[in-house]
Amino acid sequence: MNKEINTLKLLNEIGNAPSFSDAVEQYEYFKNDLKEWRVIYSHESVSGPFYLPKKELSPKCYLLTPFKGNSLCVIDKEVIESKGITKHFISTAIYVDSNTASYIRSFAYEAQPSERVYQVCSSISESISQDDINILNMALYMSEIENNLKETDIEKVRETVSALKSISMVNSPFNSSWRELFLEKYKDVSEREADVLLFDYYNKSGSSFGQFSEIVDLMELLLLKTKIIEYSSKRSSENKLMDLLSIIDKEISILMPKEIAVCVDVIFHRNKLKTTRKLNGLTNTPEPLQLIRNCAMDLFMARMLDLLTNTISDENNTQFHLAQILTCDVDVWDILNLTGLNAIAVHRESHNTLPIYSNDFMEWVFETLGAKKLESISRMFTLQGVVERKKRRSHNEIKDNLYRSRKELVQLLRSKRKI
Repeated sequence: MNKEINTLKLLNEIGNAPSFSDAVEQYEYFKNDLKEWRVIYSHESVSGPFYLPKKELSPKCYLLTPFKGNSLCVIDKEVIESKGITKHFISTAIYVDSNTASYIRSFAYEAQPSERVYQVCSSISESISQDDINILNMALYMSEIENNLKETDIEKVRETVSALKSISMVNSPFNSSWRELFLEKYKDVSEREADVLLFDYYNKSGSSFGQFSEIVDLMELLLLKTKIIEYSSKRSSENKLMDLLSIIDKEISILMPKEIAVCVDVIFHRNKLKTTRKLNGLTNTPEPLQLIRNCAMDLFMARMLDLLTNTISDENNTQFHLAQILTCDVDVWDILNLTGLNAIAVHRESHNTLPIYSNDFMEWVFETLGAKKLESISRMFTLQGVVERKKRRSHNEIKDNLYRSRKELVQLLRSKRKI
């Protein structure tokens, strides 16, 4: 375990190196310890070997990656051992979320799509190659649907999957001709394909993304605990953060810097995020628990980009995969801007990923709380703290805690006579 923690520490330092050359130098110094790891390093320059297509396609329609920077470089044993140019092969996939998917469904199925629908779909065609549009990946969309079955209109899901399936069949930009071709030639066949996909998806024992509902539960619990602390305590924001860190350590049993950064935005009333502003208006919301679950799903979307960006190996000698998301959700844009990664370290054999965040956030936490407060929770940042949390972690306990916390929050809101 000490070796594992030391490896994670080294990878974090490389990911936070001030420049690519510094990162390479650090990796080379510890190359024997890190030879099984590949570091995908993000930097601000647009001249890196892998340019990151991070942009706003039209108002509130974005193509995003999990990284902060504008391009990527790879650091691994081949780079260190080679004296010349090292070739790396990258695969990419653009995942669509439910917001984007709904625009494409409307474009295909509505008798008179709105101007906004035309705007979004046109911007996709203008900004992304047709080859990439033809293979838009619906895995994240299906995962969202799976996590919101009670609120799902299955006929709209069928139409959405059909519209996404038909894109490669039509194989042309989104315009009036596209709609005509879809309705006259491809609607029936794409609906049959959608029926097969949905039947298989809902009838197999465990869908490929089913296990990720546990991640959404963790994020919902974190948001619930944050709002419970905020409503039930009159202590300072610094002390509320202390309470939250203690709960994370003892009850949630996993540190999640990306999500904690969002909770800090709530506790300190910074209002940097649209998500924060939604959560701050919880007392005036008719369905507060659904709003929190929706916010947890937005966090999940950002987290999934981290997990999907990974080392892979296939017949094309692909060495790693870069996940992108096409979203019309300002919340996801906000979260990724706040929590973008400096790097991702990927293990070459196990495919484990280590998202590497900027040190700035944890340094801010330490400076804000001060040495005296940190002393009381210092154990959670130690090796022993990591080991203890791992032993305690249980999804059944998370589920039980989730139900209790939902009830507690509802009672708090009722006491304010707002719901």
